[in-house]
Amino acid sequence: MTFGPLGTESFISMEATNVGRVETSVSGFSLLVGEAKSGKSLVAFESWPMPVELPVALKPGESVTWGVNPAGVAETLVERGLTEAPLRGRVRFGHGATTVPVPDSALALITDHFPK
Repeated sequence: MTFGPLGTESFISMEATNVGRVETSVSGFSLLVGEAKSGKSLVAFESWPMPVELPVALKPGESVTWGVNPAGVAETLVERGLTEAPLRGRVRFGHGATTVPVPDSALALITDHFPK
C-alpha cells in the first residue's frame, strides 16, 4: 500500500496492489489512529474525488486507488482531539489486512487543514 498526493489536487491517494500470485479482493480502506496495538479506525471516508465501489477484485499485479479528502480527515482528528496521535493506513484484503504508517507528505496535507 502506498500513499501520496495525486496530481495537483489536494487529496491523499491510498493505493493497494496485489503482489501475490492469486486473485484477491479489497474490501475496505481505513485510517487508524493511535498506537499499533490499541489503534482505532476513524469514521469511514468516501473515496474522493474518484469513486470506488468495494469490494474490488484484484488479479496479481493489479492495483486500486482510494482517494481521501485531507480536510475531512483533519476535521475528524480535531473533533476527537487526536491531532497528535500516530496515523496509519489500513487496507482489508480477502486474506487479511495490511497496515502501514502514513508518510510525512500525506500527513502534511492533513495537518495543513488543522486550525491555526
